[in-house]
Amino acid sequence: MSLEKIKQLEDEIKKVIPSILDLKMGCNVYCQDALEDEFGQLTDSYGVYCDGKGLNTEVIFNTEGGKILIPASIDEVLGRDITLEDVLVALFLIPSEKFLHNIAVASNGAFIEVENGGKWKYLLHKKETIKWKLNTPLHLQSKEIIDFLWSLIYKK
Repeated sequence: MSLEKIKQLEDEIKKVIPSILDLKMGCNVYCQDALEDEFGQLTDSYGVYCDGKGLNTEVIFNTEGGKILIPASIDEVLGRDITLEDVLVALFLIPSEKFLHNIAVASNGAFIEVENGGKWKYLLHKKETIKWKLNTPLHLQSKEIIDFLWSLIYKK
């Protein structure tokens, strides 16, 4: 799968939904000063930890090891995982030559196009029904869904 396409999609979606980058519970950050986790591995990827009394941006935990670590600084806010809801909102907000406002998702995760009069059809990409893996963020979706979304936004 093209990591470059995923990065481009994430960047475009973050432009139209800037709240994805809010530094709060569930947000991912990058810290250049790597620390050892509980397994002795160097790590530089963290998630924001909230103690329940309010946001404490000083306390960070390693999302893989689960150990609470306090890095010296946060170098970049990466944002929370991008969800299906974010993608649908972005498809509505991103300026496009193709009319994207008539796209919906069925309860099984399949993308559909709603036509005038309420008729609908499954959207296909390379003759395959496009399905979002429900409860799974954008970066963990199939190559087919990434290619499909990328083609909608970038028209390549």
